[in-house]
Amino acid sequence: MNIGQTWDTYRGKGVTVAVIDSGINTSHVDFLLNGQTTISPNSAHVEEKNLTGTGYSNVVIQSVKDYGLSVLEDTNGHGTNVAGTLAAAINGVGTA
Repeated sequence: MNIGQTWDTYRGKGVTVAVIDSGINTSHVDFLLNGQTTISPNSAHVEEKNLTGTGYSNVVIQSVKDYGLSVLEDTNGHGTNVAGTLAAAINGVGTA
């Protein structure tokens, strides 16, 4: 897969990735660089509010841009792990 060679020349700048999961810990060190969040304001929480099981008739989208980072917040941990694997900051902590 030439991961080492790829890592030496390309860091994913300009790449958009969607993580469909439980949410993330928005204050996790993997999403901070120089004290600033690396989470895109275009990130969003999407929820289907129709509980009758008849389809996606009432999808609610809350964007970070309009509602703040709290719409992504989740203490479950799984979404943080997945998002951190994909987009961890290069900050000398953990892995990237």
